[in-house]
Amino acid sequence: MGRSAAQQSGPPSIRLASATLRLELEVGPGGPAVVAALGPAAASFLVPRPADRTPQDPFLPMLGIEAVAEGRDGTAGKRHVDGLAGQRLRYVRDRQDAAGPVRCWEIDQADDTGGLRVRTVVEHHEGTAAFRMWHVLTLDANAERPVPLGYVASLALGGMPWSGDVRLWTAANPWSAEHRWHAARPAEYGLYDSGMHRYGQRGTKNRIAIGSAGAWSSSEYLPMGAVEWAGSGRTLLWEIEHNGSWQFELGDRDGTLYLTASGPCDPEHQWHHQLAPGASFTTVPVNLAVSEHGIEGAVAEITAHRRVRRRRHEDNARLPVVYN
Repeated sequence: MGRSAAQQSGPPSIRLASATLRLELEVGPGGPAVVAALGPAAASFLVPRPADRTPQDPFLPMLGIEAVAEGRDGTAGKRHVDGLAGQRLRYVRDRQDAAGPVRCWEIDQADDTGGLRVRTVVEHHEGTAAFRMWHVLTLDANAERPVPLGYVASLALGGMPWSGDVRLWTAANPWSAEHRWHAARPAEYGLYDSGMHRYGQRGTKNRIAIGSAGAWSSSEYLPMGAVEWAGSGRTLLWEIEHNGSWQFELGDRDGTLYLTASGPCDPEHQWHHQLAPGASFTTVPVNLAVSEHGIEGAVAEITAHRRVRRRRHEDNARLPVVYN
């Protein structure tokens, strides 16, 4: 992929070719690919990532993986960050193809020590500030042992500003009282800035966790959420595409906020998957939209993204009566 002069002077980076969405990854040789910039058009909602790395790096690998019995590094508690299996991935290559307004971006990473290969797929429709993403994990046929997966993030994003105007939107969905969207400060959900990062800690080791278990995926909450910075109107909205168990969490990391989203996992759902040599596993897809016009703007972007992805059908033209 081409790099600008500014990018050449810092860590190597690659970006999605789009006029309406900025999605930029850092792909240096010393670590896994990281989402370093995200926003509509040329804007980025994330804090700048310093070129000179320190142990307190708030950014996350774009694919978080936890293998059962392998553990995590640099965190504690129940938070789904710093899984060792995900930290060993290194960028290999990427390519972008376009078919009309649809752009497909594939990013390959590998863990040469254990034989794990990962392909991340990003689908973006030009004209929208949104994308759909999933990952395909494949274990080399010659790997010495299987990988017992306990958690695989469909989305992992760090470096979001933790300012006084940040709000988390969630949607309670009780039976006969659906779609109860509500916004509150992280502290009102139980995530307080106790200043731990100023004493060399990664953060509070706390999180806001929302999820569902079982085949009724929207029985308590919609598999959606949004972070809004009320002062600027900047909003990031996500939707987990799954008809089974799912989970997302918002936590603090080195003075900023992070977001992870996934399908079922071991701690919350007693789920695990034994990835055998030669086999593959595909994560649950996640849709993400960004807007500088508040929650209404983000909802408009995700709606446009979903509508443009619908397959053509004569019912959309004839508009027959549908009985529920």
